[in-house]
Amino acid sequence: MTRSIFKIIGYAVVIVLAYLLLAKIGWLPSPASWFRPAPVSIDETPLLVNRIRALSELSSLSVQDEVVVTQIKPAGTAKQIISLVTPGAAPALDHLVLVVKGELELGTDLKGLTEQQVFIAGDSIAIHLPAAKVLLAQINPSQTETFIEEGDWTPDEITKLKIKARDQLIERAKQKGLLQKANERSLKIMEDFLRTLGFNKTSVSSQ
Repeated sequence: MTRSIFKIIGYAVVIVLAYLLLAKIGWLPSPASWFRPAPVSIDETPLLVNRIRALSELSSLSVQDEVVVTQIKPAGTAKQIISLVTPGAAPALDHLVLVVKGELELGTDLKGLTEQQVFIAGDSIAIHLPAAKVLLAQINPSQTETFIEEGDWTPDEITKLKIKARDQLIERAKQKGLLQKANERSLKIMEDFLRTLGFNKTSVSSQ
């Protein structure tokens, strides 16, 4: 009976020594780790997303341009009568031509960024941004020139023509590929920003 007890103790000692040896070379966890609290894992993604959202808009390209817009409408009653009674006369028309200068701000709207568009692992981060768009399109009233003004035009009609000019400025920017250029700049700016936050490996893409 005593011999059996010593035999069991011997086996236990061998097992303990073997475990300690394997733990020392890193193949098994150290016994001290049994009593350590599990490390707290903190997901920093929401914090980073909120920080980027706080930037609101990332303006990466500013453009100044000008367009010429025209509006024609039937002339007033008096001109119409004169046109009708004059042989060979063309229909009476009122004519308005404006030379409109404006400024566009192109870049990325960051307010809609979601946690699903951001992936963080250690010092690595991958982020998928919305595509660049026109953030602001405004007309400079002091630089709007009236090239032709024939007939009577109400303030509302002039305002509608200026809105038409603004839309043309936006369309010209798209046709010139400026949105793509703004998109590329936004990606570079965001990549530099993430590196200032301590990320060594960054991947920034867009839709």
